[in-house]
Amino acid sequence: MTTQPIFIVGVPRSGTTLMTTLLSAHARVAISPETHFLDEWLPRYQHWCALERADHFQQFWQNWSSSQRFSYFGVDPEQVFQRLQAQPAINFKVIFQSLLEEYAISQGKSRWGEKTPMHYRHLQTLLNWYPNARVIWMIRDPRATVASLLPLAWASNSARSNAQHWLGSLHLFETRWRRDHRVLLVRYEDLVTVPESTLVQVCKFIGEVYDPSMITNRSEQTCPVINRCSWAERHLKQALQPISQQGLHKWKRRLSRRQVVNIELITRSKLETYGYQLTVPPWFLASWHWASTMRSRLQLLNLHQILDM
Repeated sequence: MTTQPIFIVGVPRSGTTLMTTLLSAHARVAISPETHFLDEWLPRYQHWCALERADHFQQFWQNWSSSQRFSYFGVDPEQVFQRLQAQPAINFKVIFQSLLEEYAISQGKSRWGEKTPMHYRHLQTLLNWYPNARVIWMIRDPRATVASLLPLAWASNSARSNAQHWLGSLHLFETRWRRDHRVLLVRYEDLVTVPESTLVQVCKFIGEVYDPSMITNRSEQTCPVINRCSWAERHLKQALQPISQQGLHKWKRRLSRRQVVNIELITRSKLETYGYQLTVPPWFLASWHWASTMRSRLQLLNLHQILDM
């Protein structure tokens, strides 16, 4: 099994699922369902769970192997457990990798990968574990990303908060990973408007030969839909549909003018850098920023006056 895994990361709703379906249609590549291993499981256990202790390992393994996340893979926990037992030592990396390798084998693939969007915050750990890995970092127009996040129960219902999340992720990319040859930034818009040339670039980056069937032969065979909740099932099945540009401008109907102004005000320093055009005149954004600042100061002043009464 390969020592050069592929990781797909980025702000949620940035095209990570579409990229997963495309790479999973490659004859050699299996991109697994989301594990959330580094952003949920590792923080919960790493500070107290000593895996060399049998009781600690059994507790972790019982919780991990019986979790809903694990069930998405459609693999036999006993097979993964046997793979673990064959290792000279058991640690969190080995547990993570054993599941992903077993999934790749179940798909008849020789190269494994994983997509958890929020793992972009944990790239240092992933690249410490796998120095030869390749990371595909997806980015999408922040207005489209925010519009897609707002209706979701698991996401923030604040346009400002989601826009700040988008901006923060790019700041991390630029300060830590932009010059790292193992990390490639891919725009969702390029993936849906010029999928073939974008995938040629992606395949060159990961060291695989591009195959047109990556676009045409995506299906539930190459990207199984197993034990998903209603939203996740609909989302994955939608991503398996023929690539379409229809979603590029839905944000214009979904967002209010106030939301668009706030998003552009927060992200304007990076919008044009990554090929996204402002729709609000700069002078209006400056006026809006001034008004918002004054409003905040007046609210703070009123609060102090109330406290002094």
